[in-house]
Amino acid sequence: MGIFTKGVAFLALPLLVVSLANAAQSGAGDKGSPERGAKLYSACAPCHTMKGNGIAGNPEAELLEKMQGYRSGVFSEGKIKRMQEALQGLNEQELLDVAAYISTM
Repeated sequence: MGIFTKGVAFLALPLLVVSLANAAQSGAGDKGSPERGAKLYSACAPCHTMKGNGIAGNPEAELLEKMQGYRSGVFSEGKIKRMQEALQGLNEQELLDVAAYISTM
């Protein structure tokens, strides 16, 4: 292995480690569990009913993005405030689980 190749490998290793750490921290690649999501969905049922009115069958990624927006306060008017409150206590994995459940309804 030449000096240049060793130098590139030496410089690339920290970037790889940081990239993998960021992916693990952000939950990249995590999958939601519809079974766990079904248990958490009860907080959604008062407005969306047990049939998932207005949200059932939507793509998991879209649901997750919207729930993250509601939870963070991006959307905050009127009825949406109730969603923000309902989602506030959920962590990222729980949001993934709820999104997985809703997408299978």
